[in-house]
Amino acid sequence: ALRDAAAVTERDSKRGRRQSAAVNQNETDVTRASADVVAMSDDLIAAEHEVEEERERAEGVKAQAALAREKMKTLTAQLQSERERCGKELRESERELQRLERERDRAKARARESETDAKEGEQKALEATLLAENKARMHADLVQRSHGAAASLNEKRTQEDTLLRERCKPATASRDDLGALRDLEAQYAARAMEVEREMAQAEVSLSDTMRTEAAAWDRERQDMQRRIAEALASTRQTQGGAGHPF
Repeated sequence: ALRDAAAVTERDSKRGRRQSAAVNQNETDVTRASADVVAMSDDLIAAEHEVEEERERAEGVKAQAALAREKMKTLTAQLQSERERCGKELRESERELQRLERERDRAKARARESETDAKEGEQKALEATLLAENKARMHADLVQRSHGAAASLNEKRTQEDTLLRERCKPATASRDDLGALRDLEAQYAARAMEVEREMAQAEVSLSDTMRTEAAAWDRERQDMQRRIAEALASTRQTQGGAGHPF
């Protein structure tokens, strides 16, 4: 019985030692686990600090992003305002440019009209001068011819009157003289009629000459107008191709 009891006690002692070793191992494991927990706790606290710092940085980034958005809105509004101002100035500049172009076109038109009026005025002045010279020349010719015909007629009448008075003197009058006087009167009347016919023919010839010269002058005037029109057309084409000074 003692041996059995000793064997039991030995077994219990071995079991106790094993249990004690297990307990010691468990305590070691617990101690190690506690150390691990403490280390993990420190890591967790450090991680929490890092997370807090990251959160703070994120909040700062958010604040900066909000400021950037506000600044972007302000810049966008300024850009829109500047765009509208530039658009308004551009439209005003276009209107001013159109007004200046209209002024330039009107100036060109006035210049062309002034040039045309000046050329027409010069043409009319030249025509009037030539016409006046032609009329003066024809009038002088007519006056000269009329004066020449009248002088010739007066001279012939004076000669015939003198001859008639010489033959009609009472002291020397005779039947032959009376017959000669009648013949002279008939010759005088015939000569007067001939002179009148010559005057009429001279007037007709002068009228024909005036009409001929007037027709020639009209042809010259039309030819001059045609040449002036061609010169004006050539000038307009040259100005249109090379540009107008206005």
